[in-house]
Amino acid sequence: MSKNKKRWIIFQLIFLIIISYASVFCIAELRYKYIKSSNDKQTKNIYDNIYKGNIKLIADIGELQKKKVPEEPYFINPARVYRSLTVKGKPNKKNVEKLTGIVEKFKYKLKGIDLSGINLKKTNLSDVDFTGANFSNSVLIEVNFKNGNMKNAVFTETDGNKADFDSTFMENADFSRSNLTDALFHNAYLWGVNFQNTDLRRANFYHARLNEVNFTGADLREAKYLTYEKLCTVKSLYKATLDPKIEKRIKRECPGLLEAPSK
Repeated sequence: MSKNKKRWIIFQLIFLIIISYASVFCIAELRYKYIKSSNDKQTKNIYDNIYKGNIKLIADIGELQKKKVPEEPYFINPARVYRSLTVKGKPNKKNVEKLTGIVEKFKYKLKGIDLSGINLKKTNLSDVDFTGANFSNSVLIEVNFKNGNMKNAVFTETDGNKADFDSTFMENADFSRSNLTDALFHNAYLWGVNFQNTDLRRANFYHARLNEVNFTGADLREAKYLTYEKLCTVKSLYKATLDPKIEKRIKRECPGLLEAPSK
């Protein structure tokens, strides 16, 4: 085989590879644009309708925030093109924040609306009546709930890391199986609250009322202002993880709380 023929074959192979890669890139780009455009349109539609007064649509925000957009492909980055086609991607941060913002804007009209599964990270929801509200499976990281009324509210399986519940009324609220590490409960009224199997490490209970609180299976290590006097007023500490000094004092002063609660 002559050198010219070999060169021609190599040239054809390179050409085919380039054409094939260009085709794959076009598919990835079209897929990205279609999914992103659809996400943008859905966000705009729900945003505009809520502004027009259809407040109940806020209940649909959680599902929309979870929708993922693939990574934008770049022609000179084959690895990124591959990821754009094969990896589901991430929620559109800009749209998530836009939808979170509208919840904050209409926070005084949220009573009775299902807020489960919603991402409210760093939202200001202070001074709001959330009696009986449902926040289950929601992202509540660094949310400001100061001075709110959350009687009978449901917060099961939420991520409330560093959430601020300062001076809230939370009688019989349910926080079971949630992450509340570093949360603030300053002056909070927590009568009958369910913290079963909840992570409360480093949470701050300064001047909090804890009567009849259920801490069964809760992690209370390094919790601040959680004295044995306060803990002796709770409903249960069965299988709770406590700091050694506090646990020792509880065993001496109110040992019944460490036993399985009666049915």
